[in-house]
Amino acid sequence: MSNKQDIYKLRKIIEENFNVDISMVLKNDFCLACYFSLVDEKEASLKMLKNVFDVVGWDKRKTYFLDIQNSIDEHAVIYAEEIVANTQIINLIEKLVKK
Repeated sequence: MSNKQDIYKLRKIIEENFNVDISMVLKNDFCLACYFSLVDEKEASLKMLKNVFDVVGWDKRKTYFLDIQNSIDEHAVIYAEEIVANTQIINLIEKLVKK
């Protein structure tokens, strides 16, 4: 069992360091990583996470980012909610979970 990470921290990093448009793209990409994790597309999920982390910057965040990566499969739904992405992407996850 992996520890849930504080995704509000990631959201704050993104929102404080990028303009609104880029922030939304990064949050949407993170949310899609959560979705891919839920539908058992682990490679796609990890690729999306790596893209987000590469843009945000690994410096002084490597352990935190790796902890997110190692826990996404278990906490994908909560992570998707906490990052606050576009409603359409959140709705995909909610439909999947309701099945």
